[in-house]
Amino acid sequence: MKNLRIFFLFVLAGVCFGQARDAEFNKLADRFFDEVLFRFNPVEGTAAGFHQYDALLPSGSRAEIDAEIAALKRFEAEVRSFDPRGLSPGIAADRELVLAQIQGQLLELETIRPWEKDPDQYSSGATNAIFTIMSRSFAPPAALAHATRALELAPQYHDLDWAARHNGGRLVVSETFVIAQATAATTRTFGRVVANLGWYDIELPQPVHAGDTIEAESTILETRASRSRAGEGIVCVATRARNQAGDTVLTYRRNLLVYRHGADNPYARAGY
Repeated sequence: MKNLRIFFLFVLAGVCFGQARDAEFNKLADRFFDEVLFRFNPVEGTAAGFHQYDALLPSGSRAEIDAEIAALKRFEAEVRSFDPRGLSPGIAADRELVLAQIQGQLLELETIRPWEKDPDQYSSGATNAIFTIMSRSFAPPAALAHATRALELAPQYHDLDWAARHNGGRLVVSETFVIAQATAATTRTFGRVVANLGWYDIELPQPVHAGDTIEAESTILETRASRSRAGEGIVCVATRARNQAGDTVLTYRRNLLVYRHGADNPYARAGY
């Protein structure tokens, strides 16, 4: 009987230890969501049902991106150092999921870098946030109204009454949309493009207004073979966009990865 009591004490101690370890990791995971995931991506917090994020948007600034990368690396080290031994199978799996989430975000921010290559990431940020909250049945009317009022931070893009009072009735076109359209208008002239590698030295000397006609031209500055991808090369170009009056509204440099002339590529195989 004494041995049986000792056995049950060990079992009980093991259960309590496992529950304590699970609770410790859950606290760490909660901190990751509060201090990193939802802090830098408040729209995800809204999508998850947390109303404190309903009226927030990421700034998209380089300083904020750098801060997010630093926070992700800090939590990656902390999660890795949390020994999975003693965790229940479900919580051990959660630990792996958190690590994968962190690694995926670091890959996106440090290697893929859409914040540097995809202008639509900025122009669609506010509209995606509003769609998220409008599509959630749990959002109270006050939160919906507050989210919509976020557009009041930039009335020059959408508010006809504001434009009539301040800008001669003309709405301003989003700068990132202008960059995206100039990019799309000139990309095909470079042949078979593999990928855009980034914009540099972007300048927007004056705004584009609704109804303007924009034309864009690019000058090839440099070409070289890719050192790591056979059959592909790098093209560096300078692009300038003008409005109907001939005024420059946009200039930038960008690098593109293209298929070399005569190289095997999916365009040729598809007959395109």
